[in-house]
Amino acid sequence: MFSPALLFLGVLCSVANAYNILAFFPLALKSHIKPFQTLLYELARRGHNVTELSSFPPPDGLENYNYIHVPHLFNPVNTVQWRNTSYPTLFGMYHAMCLSEAEKVLTHPDIQSFIQTDQSHFDAIIFEGSFCSESFVALGHKYGAPMINFQPLGYWPTNYFLFGNLQSPASIADYRLLMGTRMNFWHRLDSLWFTVTEFFLTYTSYYPKQEILMDKYFKYRGSNTRPSMMEMLRNISMTFVEHDIAFGLYLNLSVPTLYSLEACT
Repeated sequence: MFSPALLFLGVLCSVANAYNILAFFPLALKSHIKPFQTLLYELARRGHNVTELSSFPPPDGLENYNYIHVPHLFNPVNTVQWRNTSYPTLFGMYHAMCLSEAEKVLTHPDIQSFIQTDQSHFDAIIFEGSFCSESFVALGHKYGAPMINFQPLGYWPTNYFLFGNLQSPASIADYRLLMGTRMNFWHRLDSLWFTVTEFFLTYTSYYPKQEILMDKYFKYRGSNTRPSMMEMLRNISMTFVEHDIAFGLYLNLSVPTLYSLEACT
């Protein structure tokens, strides 16, 4: 069976020299980063030099692994209050949470010190660029390295539009709507309204505000020559999606998918 994750490992492991890889996850929740840390550990075991910046330390004794600890500042809101709200209100609350938490992380002195003063060389940068962290894509410009995006939570139409995928909300409902495949006319109309609302608010409000955060907090030598955030997001080299059929149906033709589901009790 074809495995994008193994392909990713195979490409990196086939080079003659070790890669220097930065995994930049200062905002990630444990449930988001955990499925992907296994890839990072395996890259280190196979001789690559991995630098991970996060709040969740690797196992002891892992060679070729430089761990930079940052305090876990993300404070998720109680999403129960998001239920039974209109779609504009729902997306507005989610965007507000993302912008607030991203700015909280970016203002931390350790993060600012790393962004402004680190002079390391990296051959690839891995980040969670499509969950509250779009502004972090500036690191690709700082280090002149390709960006690899790890995305949790499955299919998000606004994100995949960036990656060149066609959108058909009347045929494939967003998994967050819990509609399944047997959609009647009203289901299809509701799915379309959901997607159009998210697109409008994301592109007219959320992305511009993320770019403001990028311009404010990603200051480094040469940052004045940086392309726009949207241009850099459209040039992400690869995106891996964590998804499982338990979350809902998923169809994406150009993005590798890691089929996994982790549950903690």
